[in-house]
Amino acid sequence: MSFGASAAMMGMASTMISTMIEATMLQVMMSMVQSVCNIAKTGAQDTEEDAKKG
Repeated sequence: MSFGASAAMMGMASTMISTMIEATMLQVMMSMVQSVCNIAKTGAQDTEEDAKKG
């Protein structure tokens, strides 16, 4: 392999890796948002039930 070819391979690999990292970060963000929404929903339900009891 010539230096140019290996450099191109490295470039492609790093691009793929960064893309994968970005996709993973996106998934993590989305799941975090979903869990926060779920917590907010359950919290709202709890307060509603408390209000009914009160």
